[in-house]
Order: sequence, then structure tokens, then C-alpha cells
Amino acid sequence: MPEYISRVEMMVALTSKPHVKISHRLFTSNEYIYLGDDGKVYDENGYLFDDWDHPANCGLRMRTGGSWEHGWYIKETSNALS
Repeated sequence: MPEYISRVEMMVALTSKPHVKISHRLFTSNEYIYLGDDGKVYDENGYLFDDWDHPANCGLRMRTGGSWEHGWYIKETSNALS
């Protein structure tokens, strides 16, 4: 079982280390997000998940409150970080 972290802790991990794979207990086992080199968040398929600005690309901004405040976990770190 993964070690769950809060949404705040997830945001720190996500924004401080690009390419770290982060998931949530409500995601499927194959789903995760990561921060790209451009500062935007992408999903496991490389699709834009959140760009921090545009209303249509608000995957993280819309996942707040309730179940989204906890249950995040670091799925895997990139080899580039090693």
C-alpha cells in the first residue's frame, strides 16, 4: 500500500521535481500525473492535464476538497532525477 500524502504535499512534490509520477487513490492503477519541463502538468499518456491558467485544462484545479485533499502518493520518480 502506498504512503498517502495530502494535496498540499503533493503540490510541493509535483512542482519541485519535474517528471515525478504522482497518483491518487481514486485514479486507476495505470493513471498518474507529472510536471513537464514546461511547467505544465501532464497525464500518463502525455496529454495536458493542467496548465495553471486555461479553464479547459484544469485537471488539478478542479480536484479540490473532499477526497482530493488526501490520498495522493508518489508512484515513481524519473531516472533523470537519480
